Amino acid sequence: MAMSYCRGTLGIALAAAFLAGCGGTQLPVQGTPAGRAATLPRDAAHGYQVIYAFKGTDYGSGDGAFPESLTVMSGKLYGATSQGGSGGAPGCYVLGYTGCGTLFELRTSGKESLLHTFEGPPNVEFPLGGVTNLNGAWYGLSYGGRFAQENSYGYGVVYRVDRSGQEHLVYTFQGGYYGDGAIPHGELVLLDRRFYGTTYNGGSSYNTRTSHGGYGTVFEVTPSGHERVLHNFKGSDGAYPSAGLIALNGTLYGTTTQGGKYNLGTVFSITTSGKERVLYSFRGGNDSADPTAPLTAVDGALYGTTMNALGTGKPPPGTVFKLSLSGGMTVLHRFRSNGRDGAFPQSRLLDLNGQLYGTTNRGGDDNDGTVFSLSYTGDERILHSFAGGADGATPNGDLTVIDSTLYGTTNGGGYAQCQFFGGKSYACGTVYKLRP
Repeated sequence: MAMSYCRGTLGIALAAAFLAGCGGTQLPVQGTPAGRAATLPRDAAHGYQVIYAFKGTDYGSGDGAFPESLTVMSGKLYGATSQGGSGGAPGCYVLGYTGCGTLFELRTSGKESLLHTFEGPPNVEFPLGGVTNLNGAWYGLSYGGRFAQENSYGYGVVYRVDRSGQEHLVYTFQGGYYGDGAIPHGELVLLDRRFYGTTYNGGSSYNTRTSHGGYGTVFEVTPSGHERVLHNFKGSDGAYPSAGLIALNGTLYGTTTQGGKYNLGTVFSITTSGKERVLYSFRGGNDSADPTAPLTAVDGALYGTTMNALGTGKPPPGTVFKLSLSGGMTVLHRFRSNGRDGAFPQSRLLDLNGQLYGTTNRGGDDNDGTVFSLSYTGDERILHSFAGGADGATPNGDLTVIDSTLYGTTNGGGYAQCQFFGGKSYACGTVYKLRP
């Protein structure tokens, strides 16, 4: 299985297979450069707290491992774990037994309830990204699914879990030469009762470097399962989108991790009729490269992050940028080369009370990631540096808010004896909260 995958992770097992193509090597935290303060502002008053630590496949819970982005509904948190749970005995093996993932509800008090355990082939395995609610049912995307000839894990599915906890396949991607896409990821966006999303591979532009073929697609799917490809990326207009879309005034906006004029990624717009336009092609260097997170729209402008600052001759920790709808680019913040203020941002930015909030997957005091705030003039503040262990590590999901409190997930850290890989113990991720 030859592919590259960058947005978030699939946990310890699958992450190993995809790390090399994503700039995912651990950033060394260097000494403080001359003339800079030894530490950035770090406000202990933010009240950081882990409210839930996942236990994986066993310990009587089967609650899941490696949580994805959270969704808020009626004051509760909902999400999926990409692995773990008690299901999938024959089907979900990747370097060992993992479980196929779960769908869960979490109260802000930390009380967790399992809504569904995914059982694996021929149905859903390894859900990726957040979940979207429509009429009381949860819709999401999954890496695996029905077996396909070319890839024993399948090319991905759109799934639905209804109010009673029953799982349904809404659409199964065919991948390869079929041209409908392969490896969907991110949160589905709902517009006029239709879902829109992206696939990382697949489409009609065959690429011999991947067994899936193609540079990825933008697709539309109805709740009843009718799928339509809106756009096949050609490389010159973008390649390998790894984040979901956003809707603004009836138009969809997204990013690709590669492709464009300089093959370093793009920001694009696309109408629901399929008319695509490249708003910006990243050049590397000062404007960075490799946008992997969804965009955020604020006051008619787009905000996002990049993972790499290629061409600077320094470690590539990434940036936060602002883009006008006409394509005017402003870099608001460049993460420092020593990683102290964060590195490799992979989550969507959250607009709250005149500030942007986000996370970095690495960097900070212990190189286990950060939560940061950023003013619209580019002033950054570290709200929390993850310390690993019980504190959590490597946040990858988007932040969300309930009653002026921020909530998010980490892909690592948490419960030290999380049961995984057929009896071995790892830490399987957390849900945390803090005050902005």
